[in-house]
Amino acid sequence: MPIGQPALEVVTPDGLERRGEEPVPIRPVVTALAPDAAQVRARTAAIVQEMWARQADTVRLLKVNHRLRDELLSICRASEGIRVRTSRLVAVARGGGR
Repeated sequence: MPIGQPALEVVTPDGLERRGEEPVPIRPVVTALAPDAAQVRARTAAIVQEMWARQADTVRLLKVNHRLRDELLSICRASEGIRVRTSRLVAVARGGGR
């Protein structure tokens, strides 16, 4: 950076540099007013109620998941037994196992 140049340059909203001018004061932006306490409590209560409902749904879905996994395990075991018996039957039919 050359000596005598400012470390930072001020750029206006239209993209032009401002040199040697006084900075324009920043006006505070007024946003929506804060909600009153009753609205905050009502919204908080609604959020908590939704959280409890989702937790109940999660518990229900975990129970369904567990039941389905047990059912799948049972089917897998039955399928394995059928595969073993079929393999033995084929071996006997081919005359290889007595």
